[in-house]
Amino acid sequence: MVHQDNPHVRIGERCSATRTREDLGLSPDLSRLPHETRHSIRCGGDRGDVPSLGVSRLPVCLAMLQAGYRNDEVWTVLTDPANGISRKFFATSASEAENELDRVITEACEELGI
Repeated sequence: MVHQDNPHVRIGERCSATRTREDLGLSPDLSRLPHETRHSIRCGGDRGDVPSLGVSRLPVCLAMLQAGYRNDEVWTVLTDPANGISRKFFATSASEAENELDRVITEACEELGI
């Protein structure tokens, strides 16, 4: 029987330390993305600085949507503290960060016509 909140976990199944965040449904599998997009997600800006939303997030968002990721998966990746691209999100106030991220995702959807 599958857990109602997470279909990746079976009821009564022991959790394994070898499972990845992707296995647990906590983060989307990014293997469909080009290497440079995965690098931008991991590292954020090229120089390790706090990336601006326009410089790194919009291209990542566009690439993810073009690869078939859902908006909630894009949101998860862009706000995951394990990803360098999320530094800007956590460097601003919560409401400002959410508004900017919504704006970037909306802009990407409009650009792609979805």
